[in-house]
Amino acid sequence: MTRFERIIRACPVCGDKDFKRLFSKDGLEFVKCRGCGLVYINPQPADDEISALYSEDYYKPWGLDTDSSVVSEMKITTFDDKLTMVERFIKKGRILDIGCATGFFLEAAKRKGWDVFGVEISPYSAAIAQERFGKDRVFSGPLEAASYKDGFFDVVFMSDLVEHVKDLDLFFKEVFRIVKVKGIIAIVTPNIESLSYRIMRKLWPHLKMEHLYYFSPSTMKRLLEREGFNPVYMSAATKALNLSYVERQFSTYPMPLLTPALKWLAAVLPDGLKNRKIMVHTGEIFVIAERVIKNA
Repeated sequence: MTRFERIIRACPVCGDKDFKRLFSKDGLEFVKCRGCGLVYINPQPADDEISALYSEDYYKPWGLDTDSSVVSEMKITTFDDKLTMVERFIKKGRILDIGCATGFFLEAAKRKGWDVFGVEISPYSAAIAQERFGKDRVFSGPLEAASYKDGFFDVVFMSDLVEHVKDLDLFFKEVFRIVKVKGIIAIVTPNIESLSYRIMRKLWPHLKMEHLYYFSPSTMKRLLEREGFNPVYMSAATKALNLSYVERQFSTYPMPLLTPALKWLAAVLPDGLKNRKIMVHTGEIFVIAERVIKNA
């Protein structure tokens, strides 16, 4: 299997062909566009290598097999928070979660009265979401293959998703098509200008093979405006997390000193403390943007 496809010769945000190398990690080269500042992996991993990641093993660090009810409560709390902000800009209607995984966002949105739909590229997690919400509500495959009608959705939600998408232009053109005029898109994605990145640099846990692009507020704004969306809200993103979940994540993606410390805490603390959720800044941005009348 070929690990890399080809060098990206133009920045997918601004089109500039000039970039500087930042560093290597795990055999991957991270570069920065000299034109707009987008950070991305170059050359990019091959499609088949990325697709192979999204198996059942990809979701094991969540703890679904050991703490499913705790994980569910934690993730629904996170999504409730995001939905409350979305509802400041638009009335409830049809909402699509792209990259819906096993369906925690769909559950949170359904509880709040939204008409929910999901798309998931992982056959494993899509099957779980389909069992929960129905095959008519959850499409298994890429967004472009779902063939939704023009302007079908009031809101499209994308959490920890856009950094995985290889062809950003093709993807956002489809998002633009299926969102109604004055509809809303909401995005959560790692922020390359976050404090956690500035402190950790190469050790930043968001730096991994499946994360192809690393946006800043300015590069995200530039991309969205190019694709026909007007950002109306942008802030640091928070997620509901507990110690057990964090320890599993850093066991999967180890960090010197931090991983052993978390393992020790997880071993000595009672379950009540390990599973207590708190809202944490995770080095990501949360963006809400409105679809304009035409794609300029």
